[in-house]
Amino acid sequence: MKKRNPLFISCLIVINTVLAGSTPGNVHSSETAKRKIITAGSAVTEVVCALGHCDDIIATDRTSVYPHKMQALPSIGYRNGINAENIIAQAPDLILAETGYVRDEIIDQLEATKIEFHALIAPLSFDDTRTLIRQVAKILNVVPKGEQLIKSMEADWQAIENSLAGIAAKPKLLFILSRGPGAQMIAGEETFALNLFKMASAQNAVTGLTGYKPLNAEALINANPDYVVFGGGGPHGPSGSAINQEALKIPGMAQTTVCLPGPGYDVKLWASSYAGRKGTGRGNTPGSEKRTQQAMIGSSIVKKNSKTLAVPTMLVLLIVVFIFSLGIGAVRISGTEIISLFLHKMGLMNVAVEEVKAIVLYDIRLPRIIQTTLIGAALGASGAALQGIFRNPLVEPGLIGISAGAAGGAVMVIIFGGFIYQPVRDLLGMYLLPVFAFGGGLAATFAVYYIAKSVHKTNVTLLILAGVAVTALGQAFIGLAIFYADDTQIRT
Repeated sequence: MKKRNPLFISCLIVINTVLAGSTPGNVHSSETAKRKIITAGSAVTEVVCALGHCDDIIATDRTSVYPHKMQALPSIGYRNGINAENIIAQAPDLILAETGYVRDEIIDQLEATKIEFHALIAPLSFDDTRTLIRQVAKILNVVPKGEQLIKSMEADWQAIENSLAGIAAKPKLLFILSRGPGAQMIAGEETFALNLFKMASAQNAVTGLTGYKPLNAEALINANPDYVVFGGGGPHGPSGSAINQEALKIPGMAQTTVCLPGPGYDVKLWASSYAGRKGTGRGNTPGSEKRTQQAMIGSSIVKKNSKTLAVPTMLVLLIVVFIFSLGIGAVRISGTEIISLFLHKMGLMNVAVEEVKAIVLYDIRLPRIIQTTLIGAALGASGAALQGIFRNPLVEPGLIGISAGAAGGAVMVIIFGGFIYQPVRDLLGMYLLPVFAFGGGLAATFAVYYIAKSVHKTNVTLLILAGVAVTALGQAFIGLAIFYADDTQIRT
């Protein structure tokens, strides 16, 4: 096994500490009163703690795992999974988030409740970290403490540079961000990983890539790194030998110089806390085919009396669930309050209402429930149509390429949206993505139907085969688009 460079490892550890903003304090600053803060973004959380306001944080995002007590706080989710209602339920008076971390529509909903929101720089370098500290210090009214923290960080950084000055070797490092089995990404230019390598006087093993790109065996073997930095394990993820075993499952890893052949070989890895919170055989027996047919027919037949009651029963159940859903969620709204809010909205009752609950009900919850009801009805109708065409209750849109077509349309907007004609983007606005996703699914449907009609009649077998072909094409397009996507687009 290749020896590890102790000084190099120490530098990485020190740099991680520097970027974290020094040792966090828990004593509240005398300059400001205690506030109820929600943070989004690990760097923001660590800076707030380093400035002495750790105890003011009442909730944070899923990536904020340091200091360790942050993991015991309520989680608001991660990027696109963050919703306004969960944040409003925590009743914060200040939200600090990295720029681009929270969706614009969520920010608009939060600002409508008069909650103070600040979008801060997402640090990718030492200078960015310095800027972030100053931004947070100004908001928390602890500017002197912020400057003191920056001076301490600069002194630590100078010590690191002095220790690296005498090291001529620049090992090749490869950063792998893992989001689960078969979902590894390698870091290229314009990523925090590359800046970290530069600060440690190391070089990136891959060149010519921007952002995070999918990892494949050829790229890994060609990079042939000296060390691998494995991100995504987190405090509850694999560590030590478990990481080694998982890394060896990555195609191409065993063929690199990171792994040495023979018994007892090891993989040189550091686990980062980048992310993470917490048959039997069937034979044809006599009568089996008949019983199967009877079972399929029986499952699709509803007795006449039940049939007449099914629609009214389901309709009543839908109305009950619809009304019940208006009151449940992160912000509790009682039945009496719901009635009062609606009567007040219609001008039939002049009563005092809570503004926050009114915003949650009118602007967040009611539109979401209506949208869910309509989408459910559309999915039910399309599912019934497909099952009727194929005469099989297990058929789903992926069988004939609809899912792949819709995903391809969505990916086209996310990654290549800048090439779409500007008037079209202005016209559709926030509906650009769903419209293109619907168009992609529709295009796939027409393509499959056209292929199946090539023999002058609709053939179910040809429909299935054409669906498999369209699905393969759609997945290939998505894979190619992801290769050219940057980090922000991949996170979308």
